Amino acid sequence: MRTRFFVVAILISMLGGCSSIPLSTMWKLHSFNKKDFVALDPSSLRVRVSVPDGSPLDPVDTTFEVKVKAGEKAFDRTFKLAEVARSTFEETHGIFTRRTTTWHRYVLMMTDKSMADFKRLQAFIKGPGKKDALFLVWPPLKGKPAKTTKAVFSIDLQLSKKDGYFTLFDHASYDFEPAGPEYHKKKAVQKPGA
Repeated sequence: MRTRFFVVAILISMLGGCSSIPLSTMWKLHSFNKKDFVALDPSSLRVRVSVPDGSPLDPVDTTFEVKVKAGEKAFDRTFKLAEVARSTFEETHGIFTRRTTTWHRYVLMMTDKSMADFKRLQAFIKGPGKKDALFLVWPPLKGKPAKTTKAVFSIDLQLSKKDGYFTLFDHASYDFEPAGPEYHKKKAVQKPGA
């Protein structure tokens, strides 16, 4: 029986807002089924998170999760990730005023224990019965970026070396109150109604 894998979701450590999911990703995950999941090689799975300068990722606490519903039972499996590579790249944007932003890209893979746990989950998914599953990526930042009210990030996922990466979220963002001391000093002296 076909297993339905819903569109990948994301949880943000500081509460989330809106995100941008490419249509190609929605289609890819819509067609992803039980056979595809069981055939995954966990050693090839990679999570690639990109954040702009000033918004450092916390790779140690970044996790990949799978929520499973099988009949009346529902459970979560959390898989720890380990950083395997880090790089930077420049992105130019703007139409009339061109600006360049430096981004930091983190590549993470499952730990040995996570791979063993993932294989046990695959064995369960392979069993009889209808099962629904939801992928989640938890990419916490190391605190709130200073002097800004918005955090921006992109996440790519590699399920196999053959197919390479596909984009889960492209320049997704969420809002929060900035942590910079200048902001809070200004806010403290701001007049009512200002």
